[in-house]
Amino acid sequence: MSLPTKTIPFDGQVGGHAGVMTVEDGSMIIKDSLPKERAFYALLGTNEMLKPLRDYVPEYMGQLKLSGVEQGVEAGEEVLNEIKSGKDEVVPCSLVLRNVAYDFKKPNILDVKLGTVLYDESADETKKARMIETARKTTSLESGVRLTGFKVWNPSKGEFDQTPKSYGKSIAVSQLPEGMAKFFPSDSVKDKRLLVAVIEGIIGEVEEIRDIFGKVEMRMVGGSLLIVWEGDEEALRASLSATEELSEGGIGGGPLGKHKENAAAAAPAAAERALNEDDAETSVSGSAASTTSSTNKLSLGYAVKMIDFAHTRLAPGEGPDEGVLLGMATTLKLLEGRKAELAQEAGDAQSA
Repeated sequence: MSLPTKTIPFDGQVGGHAGVMTVEDGSMIIKDSLPKERAFYALLGTNEMLKPLRDYVPEYMGQLKLSGVEQGVEAGEEVLNEIKSGKDEVVPCSLVLRNVAYDFKKPNILDVKLGTVLYDESADETKKARMIETARKTTSLESGVRLTGFKVWNPSKGEFDQTPKSYGKSIAVSQLPEGMAKFFPSDSVKDKRLLVAVIEGIIGEVEEIRDIFGKVEMRMVGGSLLIVWEGDEEALRASLSATEELSEGGIGGGPLGKHKENAAAAAPAAAERALNEDDAETSVSGSAASTTSSTNKLSLGYAVKMIDFAHTRLAPGEGPDEGVLLGMATTLKLLEGRKAELAQEAGDAQSA
């Protein structure tokens, strides 16, 4: 695989630390990484306990060692190397990941910060106290989630409506449903059945991730659920129809919530396009990337991934991360609530 040598700022970021870069075609993102995060991606490629998670993280494409790289200029010597678990790098090092939103025409993106503990175990007492207070003052401690930030395509304005991180820090737990409604606005599409179908699919993905996390003994601090759905109504309809997410019979009339393993069978035309992708989809030879790759390029109208593993570790004997599981349960409750509201609106529209 050849890596493009020009990098530009990534404009799709809604949460996390600033400074994420992308390549000119937007297919990959390049982010600074700590040794612990690189170690986690290495473990994904080798650890059987983590194997079920591989389809629910961004595709790992390698590791980038930068030498004198400046924003928007030719990068000079750039080398993709296999991660070496747990080893600090003398040369500044970045992760190269597949851009989850790349296959979408108008990607609506939400970053849901998970967990009730916001500090790493190695943090000093001052930082621990500060992060404990942050969790208490925001929705994190009580619900296990914080809506870090999101953007939604507004078809009437022809631009994205951006909701900053400050919004998620300012609202109470009782206002979380309002936040979810802002991410799935009823006026974003004319056919409300599309929103119902896409939320149903997202719920299925989150349920699968929750079930996996319930069986894995690990601790994740600062990790997020990244939720993406197609904001272009015609592109969304085409994607959902191709995978039979939206049945001809309307809401509840067909097989909602089909997932990636069935997509190729349900959408032969799209699958054929995906299977004909060139070597850009080929993983780095000899690296862990070959074992963490997801399915071929194929947009289903939505995507759900776990991101941000800079403060993640395996925790054998300690059980699953209950704070993260609480956050997933809250996310599912919010999604179910919004789906019910939209289903009611869609039913009212059809009966009118």
